[in-house]
Amino acid sequence: MRSETKVSGDTVKRNGYSFVTISQYQFVLIERFAKVLVTELNKYPTDFIMNSGLKEVTLVANLRVGGQRRVAMPESETRTLYFDVNYPGARDEYCSHAIHHEFFHMVYFEMHNYFYYKDPAWMELNYPGFRYRGGGGLAYGNYQIFKKQKPVSGFITPYATYGLEEDMAEIFAFLMTRSGFPILTYWMQVDQRLFNKTNYILQLMSSRSHGFNLAYLKKIHGE
Repeated sequence: MRSETKVSGDTVKRNGYSFVTISQYQFVLIERFAKVLVTELNKYPTDFIMNSGLKEVTLVANLRVGGQRRVAMPESETRTLYFDVNYPGARDEYCSHAIHHEFFHMVYFEMHNYFYYKDPAWMELNYPGFRYRGGGGLAYGNYQIFKKQKPVSGFITPYATYGLEEDMAEIFAFLMTRSGFPILTYWMQVDQRLFNKTNYILQLMSSRSHGFNLAYLKKIHGE
């Protein structure tokens, strides 16, 4: 895996998404985001990253997907994660969460060759009759969704209810962040569906890297 920063200030348009390459005046933003990125990626066992399919991380500005501003985006063809270093309101804690959330999307794509694979075993973990809301893209524009937690049984955030892939990625991100881990482990004690979903993610992690489990996470989070 390599890291790249697009430097020039030019607009790049590709199939379904666009971004502006970093200008020399945004190096402070690059330095800040890169510091968070290195800290978060260093939490992973080396073999987990090697088995993730991730090839490149690219830092850009004004990232848009289908015209919507996004803090990050996984791109399947080149196995690249794009991150917007000047996304409005993106503080370090939010960036940490986004790094792990988007990284999970790449891992999931590597497993199924499709970002939106509807895992039947996962669907069984939801309460009867539940339907996801049609995809994470529908949540953008309602920023309160990203500030709230635990809307209903089996879900850690409202955003998780928008798509199976977002549901999985949210739990994964809570497991990997220092602020999210104690919140998730608390709710696991009182929400059986969320407990089952979290264990499912933990099993997935262990299948990609032996020893990448709850004990490992407690160690890296200092518990």
